Amino acid sequence: MPQVTVGYNPDHIASHAFPKDSIAEVVAKALSCSECTLVKEDVEIKIKQFGPLDEMRGFSATVIVRANDYPSRRENLRERNNQIKEGIFPILRAARLALEIEGTSRKAFVWTRLAPGEFAEFEF
Repeated sequence: MPQVTVGYNPDHIASHAFPKDSIAEVVAKALSCSECTLVKEDVEIKIKQFGPLDEMRGFSATVIVRANDYPSRRENLRERNNQIKEGIFPILRAARLALEIEGTSRKAFVWTRLAPGEFAEFEF
């Protein structure tokens, strides 16, 4: 189950304009592999507004993707990360334009991190 954390500057991006389903769809498509076929419901999305203590070095948005490390994901991670970037770009652009900010481009990044992991679900 990939986890995606989208951080944003509320002065640059409208939070109400983040379509979580679209973000999940982009990530599921990019990270599906021979070991793991994903659908958007498999992707956990967290949207977080930057706080006064965050130092973002000029970035208006950050997208950090955490997912299990599988050999087929690892072998073409750069292409998968670029696929996420290309899919996220129009989403962030629309969210920026929802604030009616035109003309000034904003910086963002996508960082996809793979690591070994296991998932266990339980009730308590």
